[in-house]
Amino acid sequence: MLTQEDLREILRYEPDTGDFHWRVRGSGRRMNKPAGRIEKDKGYRQIGIKYKLYKAHRLAWLYVHGYFPENDIHHVNHI
Repeated sequence: MLTQEDLREILRYEPDTGDFHWRVRGSGRRMNKPAGRIEKDKGYRQIGIKYKLYKAHRLAWLYVHGYFPENDIHHVNHI
């Protein structure tokens, strides 16, 4: 299970943009670009950590609050 502590060790979160950036180098990681990739069908950013894909907005919640949300997360403007 990914913890807030683990996440903060490997990724840096920018709340103003919603972007994550890698703190550690690895295969295919670009340090100056937002981490992850955009899903083709729904447009969500996904980030692979320890062989599992996470949606970036759920990682942002974990990063800030210390736990994964139980339900869906929606933007105020629903975009």
